[in-house]
Amino acid sequence: EDERRRATNIHQRRERHWLGSFSIPFQTIYANSRVDGTFEIGIPLVLLGYEQNRVALGSSLSSTISSSAMTPRHACVTLFITIQPPLCPPPPIKQRFDSCEEPKLLRAAQLWEATLKSKFPRRDYKATAVDINGKTVFITRYITKQAPPEQVWPDQRNRSQKAMEAVARFVSMIPFLSDAVAFSGSCDLWSTSEEFLQMLSGDEEEHAVLLCNYFLCMGQEAWVVLGTGIPEGSTAYVLVRDSDQQSPSFELWNPISGHHYAHLDAYCPLQSVELVFNTENIWANIQEYDEPSRMMFNLDEAKSWKPFFTSSFPRPQLPTLQRPVLQYHPTDLAYVQQLQERMERTLMNELMSWRQHDITRWNRFCSFALKELLPRFEENPNDVSISHQSSQQLAQLLSTYKIYGFPLNIALTDINSVVERLFSTGVHLNEDPHVEFALAVYLHAYPNDVISVWVYVASVVKR
Repeated sequence: EDERRRATNIHQRRERHWLGSFSIPFQTIYANSRVDGTFEIGIPLVLLGYEQNRVALGSSLSSTISSSAMTPRHACVTLFITIQPPLCPPPPIKQRFDSCEEPKLLRAAQLWEATLKSKFPRRDYKATAVDINGKTVFITRYITKQAPPEQVWPDQRNRSQKAMEAVARFVSMIPFLSDAVAFSGSCDLWSTSEEFLQMLSGDEEEHAVLLCNYFLCMGQEAWVVLGTGIPEGSTAYVLVRDSDQQSPSFELWNPISGHHYAHLDAYCPLQSVELVFNTENIWANIQEYDEPSRMMFNLDEAKSWKPFFTSSFPRPQLPTLQRPVLQYHPTDLAYVQQLQERMERTLMNELMSWRQHDITRWNRFCSFALKELLPRFEENPNDVSISHQSSQQLAQLLSTYKIYGFPLNIALTDINSVVERLFSTGVHLNEDPHVEFALAVYLHAYPNDVISVWVYVASVVKR
């Protein structure tokens, strides 16, 4: 029989592999009418099973499973999102609250905000905030030097960027909770750092104020930046000036993620800057552009920044609301160990329940190998060489198995949030009849019951 006439059967198996995530809350789209731009994708520190292909001006992901791990950096997605028909959000409700500030200062703040709003109606300027007691206070009162925990900053002479990253890491591991959820009503309430650490949750302003105060204690020039960002909408960052270079440069620190960007970085998630402030003054951005990469950050430039306090209206005595010395307590390590074991059992049981019609086999040897890697990830969360090191440590396994996997890292709120995060990756949607799974959990305890959760999950198929 002619070979060309024989029936040819082609068998294909499609696999879904999670490479990263990017989410935008509906509130951000609703408030801005549309979202348009190029944004960074959140990609895990290591992607086992993928390698990075070098091309002329960038890099791309190879979909061929290989024996190496990929170290991603600045993978981006270009999006245009809008709502049709367009929805017009109602104007914000202007609420009046009691205040202990001098009436003269409050009137000056209202005039300052109204003058700026008439020139830049799309920018949200503010000189005051509402504390959790319902009192209107000047935002400069929230800024003062506060020392980080000794566990996070053991050498107080160390003011390197690595030390700053460790401090930012601690702040980013404090759970995020919007004021709309934490407090009833639509008012934006600002907590002090002590209240923030006691409640163990807060939104962008609390994270930014605490990080700014830590940086000030470390001898840095720092300001809090209020503006808008993607994906969170209204946000707060920390601006740090590097005076060591011949020409001063500025970095923008995201207190929620712990990442930092040069102010000229066009891919910085901070999309607009409305004002910056420290304990001395508030400066409103009056430049034509509000994108950080197109702005000048010389606060003495009168054409670019409008200060609240001036020579004709000097700053009065405004003592800080903050406690100068924050109290820290150690986290119960026995409880953390019990929680780690319970979380691992829960995640394994949940993954098996998601595969009701398939047998779920566990590769214990691989799980043990992955668990040994997790403490190193916490020690070096920004080390780009960690991917190569993990591949070397897993060399024996990678020669025997095709492994696809990744570590997830989130701040601990509850176990259900970790389960939802794991489910969203779709790692359980593997129809290979010979697939095995590996899963490891590691909890790293910081002071004041702040806990960093690492989950390493992988699908394993024998070569």
